[in-house]
Amino acid sequence: MNGSFNENFVPVSCDFIENLMPNAPALYTVVYLCALKAGSGVLAEDIARRLNISSVDVLSAAMYWQDRHVLNVTNGAVYFDDNGADPKSAGSNSTSKNVKKHVVCDVRPEYQPEELNMYADKNADVRRLFNMAQEKLGKMLTHNDLSAVFSFYHWLGMSLDVIEMLFDYCVSNGHRNMRYIERVAIDWCESGINTVEGVKDRIYTYNTVYRKIMRAFGQNAREPVSEEINYMDKWVFQLKMPEELILLACSKTVINTGRAAFGYANSIIESWNKSGYKSKEDVEAGEKAFAEAKKAGKVSQDIKTNGTPNDEKDSKNKQSKNKFINYSQRTYNYAELERLQRERFKMGGEI
Repeated sequence: MNGSFNENFVPVSCDFIENLMPNAPALYTVVYLCALKAGSGVLAEDIARRLNISSVDVLSAAMYWQDRHVLNVTNGAVYFDDNGADPKSAGSNSTSKNVKKHVVCDVRPEYQPEELNMYADKNADVRRLFNMAQEKLGKMLTHNDLSAVFSFYHWLGMSLDVIEMLFDYCVSNGHRNMRYIERVAIDWCESGINTVEGVKDRIYTYNTVYRKIMRAFGQNAREPVSEEINYMDKWVFQLKMPEELILLACSKTVINTGRAAFGYANSIIESWNKSGYKSKEDVEAGEKAFAEAKKAGKVSQDIKTNGTPNDEKDSKNKQSKNKFINYSQRTYNYAELERLQRERFKMGGEI
């Protein structure tokens, strides 16, 4: 709200009063009201000074409300509408919006053992978080482990449900290393994945489509890197290319280049998308038309993207109409594109 309140009143929604306040510790409600009066971006230490309580108590209260999508806590400050939480709709049961967050440039806070103990002692959600992580990993957590787990909640602002799904996802794929789990957590936050529904969608995509693509490239023994994920996101979500055509393009790429060349596959997929191909039958028809035209000697360097050859006579007539055109205007279909790129690949050029 950033100081937009009338100085004599602080608006609090009836939904908050009726549904959230009765179940919250009294001190947490006081902290919320004080933060609401101060405005978005107020520091926890400023609230603590105004209420004459510790900063730890303020942060515990703030994290309690953050888990209920009432506010957000970032670098020791409390935010409302600036980071996607709206005090006027506090207590709403609606799912919080996916907000893209950039946290890689920030340094993960280091929490002292005494600090973690204090949070766990005063906040039941933090205790549940630590117990859940320990159960999922099947081991006693070290201080560094606890610090990382707590950072998902406090630093990244992930809800307990999302963190639990994070551990389930990583452990089910054989990854119990905390550094790996942290990388996945950061990736989810940067991608705006902060709801249960968003996590389900991401996990489904990774466990089905992306793994099939990696297998088609002969890379099923490793996880995709960020650049490869960007390509796959483009094919699946932006171009909405059918899965069977994506896998076919990957297979053609390996056959033609001998490696998992995502850029090469991207050229094929973009060409198919431009040609309007929606199935393997479309691709096969285009290849057949191209092969027949080539066999008949009707295919020169002038090839339409739909796989049918240009009429050489027409091409010459069109060029003769404009004396300033002294070059051949060409458009290529995917088959010609593949041939040219194979030649560049063999010569050591970029694809």
